[in-house]
Amino acid sequence: MYPTEEDPEGEPPNEGTTDRTEEEYECCYMCGKVPCKWIEYGLPVVEEIKTRYILDTAVSKGYVIEHNTGQKVNNEKLRFTSYTMFTYEKFGHVGKGHRIKLPLCVEGKIKEMFPNIDGNYTGFQAAE
Repeated sequence: MYPTEEDPEGEPPNEGTTDRTEEEYECCYMCGKVPCKWIEYGLPVVEEIKTRYILDTAVSKGYVIEHNTGQKVNNEKLRFTSYTMFTYEKFGHVGKGHRIKLPLCVEGKIKEMFPNIDGNYTGFQAAE
């Protein structure tokens, strides 16, 4: 059962398509929104990143390896790339200097995937 605003009894809304999977109706475990923004927009970002980088060392060593060149790319760059790609997936092109605060659950998942080894993060910076 998947409760939503449209159907508090829990059945997924019938939008005339069978393209949606049950996973797309999951409630976010952190923010409680349906569908989960990470599942909806974040998972496609992860799949795209996996096509460019080998992620095996991201958590343990703080960097990933670029497929084409074999170069190390630090997690800070991958976090920024992930934030940018998520924003583009969800909102489209927002333009230079237009920053959008991402949901805490999305920010947390990206930090979990690409942690800063020393635990220090810049945090959201509003445009000046």
